[in-house]
Amino acid sequence: MCSSVFNHDEAMRWGSFIKSIYSVERKVSDANALLEIGLPDWKIIAGISIEPSLFKWHSEEWIGCVMESLTDPSRKGIVYRGTETELEWIDDFEFFLLSYTEPGGVGKVEEGFGRMYRSLKVHLLEEEKSLLMTEYAQNLQAGSLTVAGHSLGGALTVLTAYAAAFCGMETEVYTFGSPMVGDRTFTSAYEKLVPSTWRIYNAPDIVPKLPASELGFTQPEVGIQVNSLDIPGSGRGLAEYHKMDTYLMSISQQKTNDSNQNNEKVG
Repeated sequence: MCSSVFNHDEAMRWGSFIKSIYSVERKVSDANALLEIGLPDWKIIAGISIEPSLFKWHSEEWIGCVMESLTDPSRKGIVYRGTETELEWIDDFEFFLLSYTEPGGVGKVEEGFGRMYRSLKVHLLEEEKSLLMTEYAQNLQAGSLTVAGHSLGGALTVLTAYAAAFCGMETEVYTFGSPMVGDRTFTSAYEKLVPSTWRIYNAPDIVPKLPASELGFTQPEVGIQVNSLDIPGSGRGLAEYHKMDTYLMSISQQKTNDSNQNNEKVG
């Protein structure tokens, strides 16, 4: 069920799912690695891989998975991780806007993000069958869908959610440190299709500010800001500000701060 109210616990839960994908053995040849991930109340039904040449990888790797709720099989989830070092993809992009030509597409998206989305393969684990995400997202049978992603995976999250929502799927989104994906025309269309979008960004993290509004890119207007600089002892540096662990810690701290403020008001 999609929510119109931000829930810290839900954000941390989906962030934890993403973190689990970071920890898995990434070679697509090892499907058992995905099945061994323990996700409370969910089971993994498919792995998602990306074209290795886009990152100069030597082999196809898992970059995400499709999940099904054990308590409500009509509810599905898709999660995406970022890249190995989380910031390495920045050097490989020219940040060029190109018309978005997928079904329902309007405006323009970053050319590299669009290319990566079109290269995504969904590997159905029980059926031992693979198909492109562009086809899978448009034909997914589910009562509701949650898509979540970190870093580069946040960009893939936006494009996946756009496709599913355009085809009538009730969709909600959690992104953590996602870069800008498209221009104002695309972003406005996305906001109408997926109003339940929780774009979470860490104040000192530079990635959500890229590729830059000066180049014609824009973020959805509503965002949830956290600030790891407010946490004593938290890591410093561009890579630290962008880590999934930093986001989870910052959301938890914000939840604690909000709870303390509410208690003070009651008192």
